[in-house]
Amino acid sequence: MTRSRLIVVALVTLAIPVVAAAQEQSDGWGGARAFVTLGAGVQARSPNFAYDYSTMLFDETARAALDIPGKRGVAFDLAGGVRVVQNLGVGVTFSRYSKERLATLSTTIPSPLFFNEPSTIERQIPLQREENAVHIQAIYKIPIAEKLKVGVFGGPTYFRCLDDVISQFSLQGDFSPALDWSVDFRNITKTVDRDNVWGFNGGADVAYLLNRYVGIGTTVRYSRAAHHTVNHFAYTQDLEGDALWGGRATETDGTVNMKHGGLHWNGGISFRF
Repeated sequence: MTRSRLIVVALVTLAIPVVAAAQEQSDGWGGARAFVTLGAGVQARSPNFAYDYSTMLFDETARAALDIPGKRGVAFDLAGGVRVVQNLGVGVTFSRYSKERLATLSTTIPSPLFFNEPSTIERQIPLQREENAVHIQAIYKIPIAEKLKVGVFGGPTYFRCLDDVISQFSLQGDFSPALDWSVDFRNITKTVDRDNVWGFNGGADVAYLLNRYVGIGTTVRYSRAAHHTVNHFAYTQDLEGDALWGGRATETDGTVNMKHGGLHWNGGISFRF
């Protein structure tokens, strides 16, 4: 189990025993029937994404790879919920995370004249990730004190994902006067990988009621989803003749697993009705 999941499990586990100690204070919602919360915070780290592909060229192995690291970024929340019965309610949270990440594009190309003398090059390229998510949640509010409430929640999440990726690049090879082989990138083509996918979310929140209608608080949420996307580098038919790698790959050529979500923390203000 990852550290992010352990944090959420620990929060939920610690909150459960509080229910027994709070039976005398039955109103975990502080007299409210519904709430709307505006929040801003940090998504601790978006998942890393990478793909590569190897093929034969000049009777040796040629390889291309793209590595996009995970990166911390600002995230925004808009949440709402309604009490259904006693301390149990339902809610929906819309969250948005967007961050530019510095990806590494690399390739190794064998020499057309000499065996075991390939040229390896790398280039760093900024690529954008955007995640819009709708978290559907069952919410249980636990009264700790008259103005202090703890909630635990969980449920399915619907992600709308947009990721910049490299779909194609062209190469320029050359020999030095000493016949040293070198290759460089000429044109690099970006494309946007779009997909919608279901996942899950779970977490806990702590709220302090300033008065009957307004509260402030903090939320920790873990969410996760994954989908398979095209490995763009799996198309190599134009490599030897036109020095083009990628460009027309389909899912039948190969796919890679792209993950979404992560550990999210925010602080916000809540309006209660």
